[in-house]
Parts: sequence; C-alpha cells; structure tokens
Amino acid sequence: MPSSRALRALLAAFVAISVVALSPAEARAQSLEKLKKEEEAAKRAADEAAAEVTDSIGEYNSIYHEIERTKANIAAKEERATQIGDVAVDRAIEAYKGSNFEVADVFDSQDLLEASRKARLLGEVTKKDTETIDRLEVEAVDLQTEREKLADLLDQAQAIIDAKRAAEKRLEQRFIELTAKRKALEARLAAQARNRGRRGSFAGVAAPTPVDGLVCPNPGSSFTDSFGAPRSGGRRHKGTDMMNVRGAPLYAVTSGTVTFGNGGLAGKSAYLHGSDGNLYFYAHLSEFGNGGSVSQGALIGYNGATGNASGGAPHLHFEIKMGGSLTVNPYPTVRRIC
Repeated sequence: MPSSRALRALLAAFVAISVVALSPAEARAQSLEKLKKEEEAAKRAADEAAAEVTDSIGEYNSIYHEIERTKANIAAKEERATQIGDVAVDRAIEAYKGSNFEVADVFDSQDLLEASRKARLLGEVTKKDTETIDRLEVEAVDLQTEREKLADLLDQAQAIIDAKRAAEKRLEQRFIELTAKRKALEARLAAQARNRGRRGSFAGVAAPTPVDGLVCPNPGSSFTDSFGAPRSGGRRHKGTDMMNVRGAPLYAVTSGTVTFGNGGLAGKSAYLHGSDGNLYFYAHLSEFGNGGSVSQGALIGYNGATGNASGGAPHLHFEIKMGGSLTVNPYPTVRRIC
C-alpha cells in the first residue's frame, strides 16, 4: 500500500493533469462562469442592502408621523389643562373670598397633579369645584402618558436612524464590490468579443436596450417595492427608489420631451413627457443631462441625493403617471425592464 506521502503526490499529479487537460476555451469558459456567479452574488448583496435602506425610510417616516401627532396631542392637552387650572383657581378664590388664605399659591406649581392634590386638602370647595379638580387630575395623567409616549417614540426614531445609516454604509460598500465585479466581467466579455473578431456591447451597466418597449431608467440599480410606504407629513410614496452609485447615468425610458426642475422635496428633477402619452418623473438627480426633445435611451441625468434625499443613499425616485396624470406603481415595470 502506498504511503500517505505517495498518495498526496499522486493526487497532486492528478490535479495537475486535470488542469492541463482543460482546453484554453474550457478554461476561459470556467473563468467567465465564475465571474458571472460572483457578479450575481454581489448584485444580490446590493439588493438586500438597498431593501434595508428603503424599509428603514418607511419605518422612520411612519414613526415621524406618529411623533408629530403625539406632539399635537400634548399641545392640546396642555392647553386644556391650563384652561381647567384657570377655572379651578377662579372658583377657589370665590370659595375663599374674604379670607386671608392665599389660594393662588396652591396652583403656582408647574405640576398640575400636585396642585390638584393640594386643593383637595383644603376641603372647603363646592361639588362643582371638586368636579373641576377631577378633570384637572385626569388631564394631568393623560398629559404625562402622552409625554412618556413621545419619549419612547423619539428613542425608536433614533434607533431607526442609526440602523438606516449603518445600512447605507453597507449599501455603499456593496455597490463598490458590485462595480468591481461588473468591471471584471465586462473586461472578460470584451476580451472574448475581440478574440472572436466581433464588436458590440456586452452585459453589465452598458447603455441599455429596450425591453417590452421601454429602457431601464437606472441600469445596475437595486430597488424594492416601496409604493405607498409612509412618508413625511402623512404622505405616501408614489414611486420606486432605485439605489445606485452617485453619478450613475439615468436614461430616457422612451422618446419624448424632457424638462427640468430644481428645488423642494425632489431636488434636481426631470420630467419626461413620453411619446407614449405617459409622464415619467425622475427625482434627486445630482446633475442634469439632455433636455428638450430626446430619443429613447438618451442620457437625461445622473443619480444623486438632492432634495429631501440629501445626506442619504444616492438613488433615483422614479414615478410613472399613465396618460400624464394617473400615478401607478412603477415597480412591476422597472422590475421587468431593468
């Protein structure tokens, strides 16, 4: 029986023979397949990170809306408590009119609940006065409950913000990795095309080609279905957030006329009045591209984070308005064409 050293040598020789046995074409095919799998894995990782960022935006805006409502509740309750307190003071003064007792001292405290308890100790109020103090106590308890709720919501909001920032850092790193994988794959495909004596485009983030009559507005981006998700001010999300590196090219999904806007929540934005009768809205651009009359696939801008996306992950907010006015969920469309 051969020794273990002999077995290892035999195995190494077998591996060497196997490698040598591969033809150059087979070796290139295996290398290309490996690059494709690595690019696909990097894309999945980027998609997962993009979904985290998008979900955290919805969670934060949902909590933010609840925070604003709670603040409004607190303000209303404080106003009611003040009004009831004023009534209690007036009635107590009436009850003790003519005495030397300084009734107003009872209500000087900022703690409304404590003030009502002191008033009860006086014991010389009418039934109506007692009802007023009961109302004051109820308002004081409710007010404290709302304040505790607000503190809890603010803690939750901060936790979401921290998670969002961490997810944005992961997304940035995932896109760096994805870009490197795509460049390696494109270089290999370009070399393969040259070896075959062919010219033409190849996979990756090259200029897009139409799918079902439309061009992907943000090739290579990662996105999820966030249509209808909560947004600030009680709004609902009307588009799809397509995450990509800053400066990634944005293309006209169809031919038409492009006009630009700058300011407000959208920041730098483009309106593509398509020749198909639909309006396509691009928001948060870093720079503008071609305007006026454009052909399908024309470069009309660059991916960014302007408007209310400032400071966050660069992305294209993309909307579709059928017939120019009816807002529809763009996710099924971009999922199909990108």
